[in-house]
Amino acid sequence: MTSVSISDPADELARLRELVALNSDWIWEVDAEGRYVYSSPVGTEILGYSTEEILGKTPLEFMLPEEVENVGAVFAAKVARRERFSGLINRNRRQDGAVIILETSGVPIYNRNGEFAGYRGIDRDVTTLWSRQYQLQAVYDSAPVALFVADRELRFVIANDVMASLCGVSSKELIGRKVADFLPPAQDGNGRDAFAILDAGGNVPNRDIAWDGMQYEIIVKPLRDISGTITGLTIAVVDITERVHAKRALQEAKQRLETYAGQDYLTGLANRLSFDELLIRSVRAALREQQMISVIMADIDFFKTYNDRYGHQVGDVCLREIAHVLRDTVKRPEDVVGRYGGEEFIVVLPNTGLDGARVVAEQLREAVEAMNKLHEDHPLQRVTMSFGVASIDPCSPCPAGTNPWETLVKQADVALYEAKSSGRNCVR
Repeated sequence: MTSVSISDPADELARLRELVALNSDWIWEVDAEGRYVYSSPVGTEILGYSTEEILGKTPLEFMLPEEVENVGAVFAAKVARRERFSGLINRNRRQDGAVIILETSGVPIYNRNGEFAGYRGIDRDVTTLWSRQYQLQAVYDSAPVALFVADRELRFVIANDVMASLCGVSSKELIGRKVADFLPPAQDGNGRDAFAILDAGGNVPNRDIAWDGMQYEIIVKPLRDISGTITGLTIAVVDITERVHAKRALQEAKQRLETYAGQDYLTGLANRLSFDELLIRSVRAALREQQMISVIMADIDFFKTYNDRYGHQVGDVCLREIAHVLRDTVKRPEDVVGRYGGEEFIVVLPNTGLDGARVVAEQLREAVEAMNKLHEDHPLQRVTMSFGVASIDPCSPCPAGTNPWETLVKQADVALYEAKSSGRNCVR
């Protein structure tokens, strides 16, 4: 007869608690009133509050005020129907004041008598993934065509005012609602078929729909996270009722969507993502054609103290003005200026050696200094920039196992650091 060992219930409970503690997601339970009765240790890491401070409160008490109205309504509807939910995106404020974005999922739980007892679920910190979507809201609001982002459950995540006007509600009221509740039946931007096509590596074709007596073209593009996974759809709804203007309207909408993906919202220059792609293509072309290529890294001197004295709005104006000067000073069409992040800019100079790049960098330095823009916390009492220059010689390839474009940027960054260490307002 085979013997069967029975685990000690206390040991099993200890193992379960250890697994919960090791889980990177926040595991929680709320009672029928929506108040936390259990919170795993990760809850403290995510929110910054102790477990004791979390227990007894509702999830809504940690959310931003403007978030409560939308998320609260969705959650209340789920509770009323005792439904499970998943992927509920919501913005919360940590104990230290920082805003974080959580993805919440939960299932209803019942007591031994079959009575509803609350919900058990998990929260995942998706701040990095979703922060860009919220930053794009301002860009979407300025667009003259209807634009929105839908998650994989085809619910609105971002919608601009033009889209909200077509739906007859405010943009805030759209968030969390199903796209199919507003767009004509089976016309919600290809719905789940769009995800099937995109997941298989295909492209969703544009399509025309009739809506309230008007004709619109639906343009669907994938929204990807940093790993390349498709997390949603970005959709444009273009009014093409006036056939005379259809071609022009379509072209403008496509150009805007492409511009938003590759343009820095503040300066209008190429953003970090699009510039990295451009740099890779440019370096590959230079090596293939046996040509020199150079990069200039530039940084505004003492910009933190500038922001501290004059405020970030004035700092943004300064960034835009400098971006304009840099763009106007770089003359050749093939030379590209981008914003690399914060107060840092980058210039790629195809078919240019180190000496030529230094000449261009010096011209840029002089142009910025000639702005004569007041900076009272600068030794020179005006805004200046420091520049680092690096080049790739196709006759001297990079060491095996290294990416030449990454090496080029790193060398330029080292040169920029040397310029900063040498007193600033110089080229190295």
